[in-house]
Amino acid sequence: MMYKLKLDRYRRHKLELDRYITLREEEHNQEVYRLERKLEEYLGLTSEKDIRVEEEYLRLCRRLKLVYVERWSSEDDKELDAMRDWDWYDLPGSDPDDYPKGLDTSTYVSPPSSLRCSKGYMGTWGVCKVSNVLVLNVGRIVGWTRTTIFGFKFRVPRPPGTQDSTLRYNGYYVTVNMTTSRKYFGWGSSNHIVNALLTDTDKSYLPLGSWHQYRVTWWKVGSVLYIRFQSRKNEDWHTLISSSDSNNRYDTETYQRPGIYGNSDWHDDTEIWAL
Repeated sequence: MMYKLKLDRYRRHKLELDRYITLREEEHNQEVYRLERKLEEYLGLTSEKDIRVEEEYLRLCRRLKLVYVERWSSEDDKELDAMRDWDWYDLPGSDPDDYPKGLDTSTYVSPPSSLRCSKGYMGTWGVCKVSNVLVLNVGRIVGWTRTTIFGFKFRVPRPPGTQDSTLRYNGYYVTVNMTTSRKYFGWGSSNHIVNALLTDTDKSYLPLGSWHQYRVTWWKVGSVLYIRFQSRKNEDWHTLISSSDSNNRYDTETYQRPGIYGNSDWHDDTEIWAL
């Protein structure tokens, strides 16, 4: 009986996941169509360089596939364990009101739970270790957060099984800190390429204390890395950061893994898109 219950649970989860992936890929295809129309008219593009960057971005988007979804739904069933596909570096604080990471059933986007990152000095870094995202040279991470301080990581050059501070100190990051009203893009632990104040428009896309969807996309134009960090409102994706790095770091590393970051915030329905 117990085996049948677990099997039924797994089948329901698989069916729901298949439906979710189908819906998200349909939305993605619609967005690609809008990007094609925009590029045909060169809307907002003022130079040949800008046009090439957008052409390569469109080329990437056409090829992207949703290869992994983490719904943060269980940690007591080995078939659905929401924590097992990730390596963790977790630094909760020592104050009485601090706490470690874990699944939270009190708030979520998709039931029955979400991931709540630890509260404390450094918070939580999670880097995905499923086999088809270990070398994500270009790609996209999408996720819902309810947050004040959060971010995404990509091209983390550490092997699966790593669970130490090198998850924090390696790879690229994009981060928003609503407490200080700042946004960041950089590499390593704090080598900022972008360190800027959130604009009033940014803040209108960053609702404090409620769930919101974000994404970061990274692609190459020649030997230069480009990134776009965005926040969603309805069908509109607002760009928080659009930047590049001519050093194109970690480009030839054996591992280039994607990840998430948070400090006392929540993540749900985390997606990884790859070629």
